[in-house]
Amino acid sequence: MSPGPPPTNLPTGLVTFVFSDIEGSTRILKRLPDTAAGLFDRHNDLVRLAIAQFGGVEVSTEGDSFFVAFDDVDSALATCALIQQLLADEPWPEGGAIRVRIGVHSGVAAPRNGSYVALAVHQAARIVSVAHGGQIVVSAAVADASTRKPPGRLRPLGRFRVRDFDEPELLYRFDPDGAPLVDRLIRATPAEGHNLIKPVTAFFGRGAAADALTDLISTDRIVSIVGPGGIGKTRLATEIGLEQAPSWPDGVWMVELADLASAGLIPSAFADAVGVNVGGASDVWGDVLAWARDRRSLLIVDNLESWIDECATLLDELIRLPGIAIVTTSREPLNVAAEMVYRLGPLDVPGPDASTVSARHSPAVALFIDRARRVQPTMEFSAADVEVIAELCARLDGLPLAIEIAAARVGVMSVDELLSGLSDRFRLLRSNERTRPQRQRTLVDLLGWSYDLLNDDEQRTLRRLAVFGGSFEGAAAVAAVGAGDLRADDVAELVWSLVDKSLVVPDPSKNGTRYRLLESIREFAFGLLVAHGEVDGVTGRVGDNLLGRVAPWFTIDRHWISETAVEVDNIRSVIHRAPADDQERAQALAVTLGRYHDATQTFETGIRELDDAVERLTAGTSTRVVLLTTLADLHLRRGEIDPAVRLLRDAEALTATVGPSPWSDVAIDRTRGDVFSRQRAHADAVEVAIVALARPGLSALGRARMSNLLGISLLSLGDLPAAFEAFRCELELYEELGVDANVASANSNLAETAFRLDDRYLAAVHQQASLDLALTIGQPVMLAYSTIVAAQLAAVDDEWVLALRLLGAGQAGLHDAGILLYDADQAVVDRLREQGTGSLGDARAADEVKTGSALGIIEAARLARDVFANVIRRETLDQSGTPHESRIPDERKPT
Repeated sequence: MSPGPPPTNLPTGLVTFVFSDIEGSTRILKRLPDTAAGLFDRHNDLVRLAIAQFGGVEVSTEGDSFFVAFDDVDSALATCALIQQLLADEPWPEGGAIRVRIGVHSGVAAPRNGSYVALAVHQAARIVSVAHGGQIVVSAAVADASTRKPPGRLRPLGRFRVRDFDEPELLYRFDPDGAPLVDRLIRATPAEGHNLIKPVTAFFGRGAAADALTDLISTDRIVSIVGPGGIGKTRLATEIGLEQAPSWPDGVWMVELADLASAGLIPSAFADAVGVNVGGASDVWGDVLAWARDRRSLLIVDNLESWIDECATLLDELIRLPGIAIVTTSREPLNVAAEMVYRLGPLDVPGPDASTVSARHSPAVALFIDRARRVQPTMEFSAADVEVIAELCARLDGLPLAIEIAAARVGVMSVDELLSGLSDRFRLLRSNERTRPQRQRTLVDLLGWSYDLLNDDEQRTLRRLAVFGGSFEGAAAVAAVGAGDLRADDVAELVWSLVDKSLVVPDPSKNGTRYRLLESIREFAFGLLVAHGEVDGVTGRVGDNLLGRVAPWFTIDRHWISETAVEVDNIRSVIHRAPADDQERAQALAVTLGRYHDATQTFETGIRELDDAVERLTAGTSTRVVLLTTLADLHLRRGEIDPAVRLLRDAEALTATVGPSPWSDVAIDRTRGDVFSRQRAHADAVEVAIVALARPGLSALGRARMSNLLGISLLSLGDLPAAFEAFRCELELYEELGVDANVASANSNLAETAFRLDDRYLAAVHQQASLDLALTIGQPVMLAYSTIVAAQLAAVDDEWVLALRLLGAGQAGLHDAGILLYDADQAVVDRLREQGTGSLGDARAADEVKTGSALGIIEAARLARDVFANVIRRETLDQSGTPHESRIPDERKPT
């Protein structure tokens, strides 16, 4: 039905609104697909005939519903009566009878843009939703305003709770003369038909959960909302109950079990909630079952985790009754046959790259701002404040209770102070709100209540899992938890038990299920681990497990990088918690962390983390030597010579005492040579490399690292063929070892040297190999180098627009990574920029570089790959058809 132009003669002032819609229209459409459209059109004609007869104005029509406005109540009632009479008299086909429900309400309103924006409109729409097909339900405002005897009977039904009405509304059923009587209870809860307390605060971020749960509620199942304390289970159940109340003729009843002193009081809690009068000597539970036997009612059983076993039996009896539906809230499921479990997660928090607008409207941040303004109604939050609030909400795991308690402190603390105060979150997160249950006054009370419900083995397991700083796999959990007092074979079952109790969160990944603790739970449990004196033993076991998988002496291939990426937070946790008298394990893991950042070229983060590790892990070991040189190498990647020199001197002094590391035999040599290179003492760097390479028993990894130093130094001295040979040896060794990160850089070194030897084919081949591998393992610096080499190749063909864009992309990538080029490399970049400026002019050249700097990684890589492909294609065959590589001297051929 296409809508016509908006009406222009809408009544104003006290207006009576009529809403109607067809009951079961979808069912008719499915049953009579060929004729349903005609039946609906006939319905429209009859409704419009009645509207026209009594002067109503059709405001809008949507689907099978009508929205009509009248100047007076009596005309509206006459129209409704005629609609039902006409529909009843119509000879509908079998299975196609049209039954319409109608709602009527009056209120003050004025037309606006061809419609109405008024509360009375919403209220009228709510009234029609409580009627059944064939019924007309009207508000007290309509019944009271009628001045003429209507063509039928107005029957008062009583007061009902209807959405959008602040107080229970007195509703009437209008039974028209000449129309069938539909004597059914309307779909609204009587004023005293539930015991839910409507919250005074706004509800955030649970719309999808509420919809999903509403779809699950049924009289043949128990729906359990399961989640950790403070996640918002009770609030969600309350909102659903209020929304569902009109659908349950005998009400929605909340049964609160949290504060019961004993299991024997559970039947009385049910009886009190639903209003069953019981005598002192009666069978209370029998009376509750008798009440429920002929009722259609929704029962919300709140906080039943203290009485799981008892409730499993009682609720299984209740759910067998035909009219009873049950929703429970708990930290763990009942595990009965009729149960459907809905695990409620934290509120969504904005990601680190979210805009201020999207962050402000995320559920967690919106909740914080709303609750903060209840304390300080005039408070405004700047973009900087929103950024801090987003981080605060993330640190609080999106836990609604924690966010609300934190927001209540804005009267005495700024958001920055709140964020910094999370280091002592259990002191910070205390509420003075008297309406909160005592267990929710502080976060520690809430978590302590959950912890006390665990058995001894579950408590030990939770404490020991708190050593993990991030997610963990099952084998790692066995390493952390399994000890003399717990069998390794029992750990998996204990972890799943904690998942059931919402204290551990399953975290599925492509490689299998991992688990994690929310940050607040982890800090609470770690405090208990400290109190039990178990930190050192658990930390040691977890550290050994990590070294068994991502030790720094393992091959740094794609698998190692991927595995380390997953375990980074756990590595940090072990480093931070290492005991003072047993540091070498943590030192080795710190080297792992440094080599991971070197491989992924996140140098600034690596320097920051290793600075802390060097200061914290001061034990004099050969592993600390490697730690010092690893940190120095990260500084040298950024061209920071002075801190690297200081670290090198410390490492040399320590080596004189403890000797070199057995698994990193050129740590000192490589760092010393790199310092020489950065200081432009290239001949000294060559000498360091040659001496090390001549050392008997040097490992393959050591030879690869020193070949790289030799190549860089020779390149800087201008000995291009010798540099190419050194880089060729480096590539051969790294490929043999499978060190993917260094294979990419070795290819890049060969490409740069080949280009300077005027061999564009080899330059393109090796740089494309570097680019492909860098994209695979995530190396932004190698990607930047690739675009710079591509820029040089494009420049050879005088494609200066492309060349300068690629140069801009490469320089931006290096700047973002904080990389300072070696002198020879910087000279190449400067010369390329100068030549491009000479070709295009200052302004145009600057614009193209700026355009390139704005390219994303993927687009820049695509352009670079196109350049390499064109060069390879063009250079593959010479004019005689001879393969290009046959013209390359043997010492310069790629392996």
